[in-house]
Amino acid sequence: MRISLLLLIVVTSELTLGGAKLQ
Repeated sequence: MRISLLLLIVVTSELTLGGAKLQ
């Protein structure tokens, strides 16, 4: 369960950074 949570955080971080780069 912890692994899933960690993976979710990593994916969210990448999406956030990607969105910031696009802007």
